[in-house]
Parts: sequence; structure tokens; C-alpha cells
Amino acid sequence: TLVEYGNSIQVTRLLGTVDIDDRDKEKIDVVAQNMGETLDALVRNALQSGSSIINANGAITANLIAQTVATLKENKALMYPGTFGWIGKIQPETEYDLIITTTWQNAAAYSNVQALYAGEIGALYGVRFLVTNQGYVTAGTTPYYANFIHGREAFGVYDNQLDPPKMYIVTGADSNNPAERFHVISWAGQFAATVLNSAWIINLVTSSAIS
Repeated sequence: TLVEYGNSIQVTRLLGTVDIDDRDKEKIDVVAQNMGETLDALVRNALQSGSSIINANGAITANLIAQTVATLKENKALMYPGTFGWIGKIQPETEYDLIITTTWQNAAAYSNVQALYAGEIGALYGVRFLVTNQGYVTAGTTPYYANFIHGREAFGVYDNQLDPPKMYIVTGADSNNPAERFHVISWAGQFAATVLNSAWIINLVTSSAIS
């Protein structure tokens, strides 16, 4: 179901005349980051509530990645085209555990043959891994981290083409701002994320050596 999301800040004329932020660049960056993090969190929440779970009872390992890939293949999950058929979304703590394995392939090793996703760090057993600092963590004496591995068409995101999430900068006087004492930097739009097939997305729940 599409829902409207957004956020806004007001920048006063006083602030605009005394601060050193050239043309509101830093403020625009902050609002844009809020948009990206909000949409990222919505996708995370959808994956967390709709995926199949493998509890590792320990840190993430190469063997667990191979097991997860085998499970996706058994479930007849659709693969992405190209050299690597799966996408993994992990967290900084579990990234550390993965990149120290001897079978890890750094993204720099294959970037000349395949375009990289934003945040892509490397690959292992056909899984291209992206890192997010907004992952789902189960708090406790030992924190447990959600690591999502999936194929194509496992989940979907949708934004209304008539009202997609985007940035707005509103200036000028109106009835609510007759003396033009402020302008507004905002983002807003309609967005939805949902899991389409829970068998095609695995939540590998692990601890971490650096928790």
C-alpha cells in the first residue's frame, strides 16, 4: 500500500544571512540523507517482516553464505543476470567477519567486468554484498544482526510516478510567510516496499566478532 512520507526544515532569513553554508548545500545534504535513510529503513522493515530465517548461532562465515545460496537454489529463487546471481545486504559488524575470510573477493577485483552497486564491497559464492548502517539488530548481551540474501523478484518497491519521493526547495512570500522570513527545504512522496516471495529472501541472523 502506498503511503506518503516526507520531512521538512525551515531556514530563516536571519540564518541565511549569517551562516557560512553556501546556497544551503549542507542543509540540502541533510534533508536528502534523511530521505535516503527513510526509504532504506522502509525496505529493511519489509525484508525483516517477510523473509525466511536461518539462525546461525554465531558469526557469519563463508560456509553459511554457501548454505544460504544452496537454500535459495532449492527454493527455485530467480537469479540476477550477470556474473553474480544473488544480492546480500549486510551490516558493518558482519562485513568485518566476512572480509577476513580467505575466500572473500573484493569488489575491486571484478569492478572492471561488472558495474558496481552503490555501497558494494565484494562478493562470495555468487553473492554481491552491499553494506548498510541501518540494518536490523536484536539487542541483548549478544547482539544479533539481520543479513539479507536474495535473488531477483524476491521483493518489490514502488513509488507513484505522479508523486515519487523527491526534494523540494520552496522560496518566496505567501500568505503563511508574507515577509519572506524563511524558506523551506523538504522531501516528500509516495512509497511502498513489500516481500513478494519469502522463500526467495533469506535473513541470515548472526552475531559478530566485534559486537
